[in-house]
This record gives sequence, structure tokens and C-alpha cells, in this order.
Amino acid sequence: MSDTAANQAEYPQHSNQKVGCGFPIAKIVVLFSLLTGAVVSAGIASLASSEIVMSRLIYANLVPDDVILADQAYGNYVDLVLVKQQGADAVFRKNHLRKTDFRRGKKLGIGDHKVVWNKPQQCPNHMTIEEFEALPSSFIVREV
Repeated sequence: MSDTAANQAEYPQHSNQKVGCGFPIAKIVVLFSLLTGAVVSAGIASLASSEIVMSRLIYANLVPDDVILADQAYGNYVDLVLVKQQGADAVFRKNHLRKTDFRRGKKLGIGDHKVVWNKPQQCPNHMTIEEFEALPSSFIVREV
């Protein structure tokens, strides 16, 4: 970004940089169409902001039958539920901490099944208790 006083105030430079020797840094999250490449929705915030939190604000712009594609940072219970609440579907790589056992759930084919994921017991730091309690206690997920 341009090194202006206004940008430095809104988007401070990284803490590893000496004052006056760096540029303001913004974090940007973009939802774009894989069909056309057009930006559908975007968010910009300071480097200290969480891109997960920024993305969850963008979910409100999803419409029924949209399909959102993202990496394993989003492959968790909360993000899957929030996307589904918009009537959309999600294709996320599963978080590495969640184990898959294809002997469980409803088998749909080799390496393809539906299983029940239970709501985490602990509320994420970036959610209010009310938001967390509004989530369903379980959710059916297709794992491939």
C-alpha cells in the first residue's frame, strides 16, 4: 500500500519492521466466481484481523445453490454450518486434526461416505456465546 499517514493509521505495518522503514499491510479476503473470475464480495482489514472471521462475514453474500471452495483452514464444523445456513454448499479440504474412518457413516462408494459431525464443545474465540449456541448440535457431512 502507499505509505501515507492515513494508511499507516488504518493498516499498521508488520511489527518486525522498524518504524518508518516499512509499508502499511492490509489483509484481503475475496469471494470470486470460478465461472467468470468476477469479484462477488471482498473484505479488507488490518493485518491483525483473522481471515477466518473476515470470510464468515462474506458468507452472508452467498445465495442458495452457490458452491464455495476453500482450503483446509475452513474445513471445520462452524464454517460448514454457516455456509449451509445460507443455502449454499462448501467444498473444503478437511482440517488435518479431524480423522476420517470410511468404515463409519453411510457409505456412498469407495472413499465416499456421509457422517455426522458433532458441534465442538468449546466456543471459538471470535464467536459470541449466543452465535455458538445457535448452531445445531450435529451436522451431516459428506467426506470424499
